[in-house]
Amino acid sequence: MRTLRTAALLAILLALPVQAQPPAPVDALEAGRRYTEWLYAGETAKIWDLFSMPMREAIGSARDLADLRKDFVNSAGAETAILDETVTPGASTRLYIRTARFAKAPTPFTIRWGIDQSGAITGFLLQARQEEPE
Repeated sequence: MRTLRTAALLAILLALPVQAQPPAPVDALEAGRRYTEWLYAGETAKIWDLFSMPMREAIGSARDLADLRKDFVNSAGAETAILDETVTPGASTRLYIRTARFAKAPTPFTIRWGIDQSGAITGFLLQARQEEPE
């Protein structure tokens, strides 16, 4: 009888729903580096898949993102040096900021990715760094 009760109790415990642990937040430094490498390599479909809906609306289409990347690479060339790389924490979104020199560009460029806890891209900016007034 005792074995029957133990088996019944075990069956009940196994049938209880398991509280799912929320996934660990994505490492924004790692994600920002990966997204930047995808951008350089032309893997814009991977980036598009991670864009939030507001980002998709802002960019327009996956083709527009690919064209933006192509124009950038054609004008700036390959990255030659990383000057600065930081992550700014936020409540729900972290900002990965990378400033780098490029082979054809006279001034460095800054790439910014807004990355939420799941790894979705909530912000993206690619611009020439403004020179500090002397």
